[in-house]
Amino acid sequence: ANLEISSYVPPYLTFCAGLNIPTFSCASATGNYINFGNLNSAHSSQAASQFLVATNADNGYTVQVYGTTMTSGNNIINALGSNSGSRPGSSQFGINLRANSVPAIGANPAGPGSGQPAAGYDTPNSFRFDANDIVASSPVPDNYRKYTVSYLVNVARNQPPGVYVSTLTYVGAGSF
Repeated sequence: ANLEISSYVPPYLTFCAGLNIPTFSCASATGNYINFGNLNSAHSSQAASQFLVATNADNGYTVQVYGTTMTSGNNIINALGSNSGSRPGSSQFGINLRANSVPAIGANPAGPGSGQPAAGYDTPNSFRFDANDIVASSPVPDNYRKYTVSYLVNVARNQPPGVYVSTLTYVGAGSF
């Protein structure tokens, strides 16, 4: 007698974001709000958040960032449309996904996966922000990969006062 055995591996994409993800599990993700406090033209302000991604999709994944630079009514802090280092005293808003020393913030991608930050977001001490950009990806199925997003804010001496706010949304998509 012949015996036939079959099984099915369902497609999956695991993706989560938070201020801190201490393990390679979305259950450990905490936080979703960054407060830079009082911005000052004499020094930069910085903070970080993290996202975790894994997939068995044949063509890997992409992670995009959506949102705007920091605004207060009609007043804005200029988004860095091209890569730049931190320049206190200049209007700058940008991110990257590497460990930085100027300012000291962030971390390189970690975990057993092999995905990497996208071009423009992968150079230490160099920041940018273009809404809708892909910020990280893997071209192949990938194990858990944790990325740390560093946020840089600098203001000019003549930056209008106000409460500046930005909402960023990270979207992970599998390429099945």
